[in-house]
Amino acid sequence: MCINDWRAGRLIRTQTRQVDISGGAATVTANPNRVGLIIGWGRAASTIQGASIAVDGNIVGGVNGVANQYFVTLADHGDLPTKEHIITNVNGSTTIGIVEMFMPEEYLAAGLNEFISHYAVHHGAIGR
Repeated sequence: MCINDWRAGRLIRTQTRQVDISGGAATVTANPNRVGLIIGWGRAASTIQGASIAVDGNIVGGVNGVANQYFVTLADHGDLPTKEHIITNVNGSTTIGIVEMFMPEEYLAAGLNEFISHYAVHHGAIGR
């Protein structure tokens, strides 16, 4: 990891929440500025065996019987974290944790040189 990775990482902002999905569902709406998404649960399989995570109508994750998390990033998974995610639970009750990571559009759209020059001007970080 280089220093520019750390500089970019400092621009990422997080939003966290807990959602009760007892016999229902939770939706993480699509957002083009989302660069990462964590959906976590810590209950035993007997309480949330039926939980699943769907994107574009396809199940992409689910509970395997132990404390677990679903974690996707823009760098590793392309546009997957920007899409809508629907978390359903048909068995028992549970609360899930959702962490969304966002980066401002101007940094996502910028090329490397533009990012470096803007970051240096606004944050005085280049050359330290």
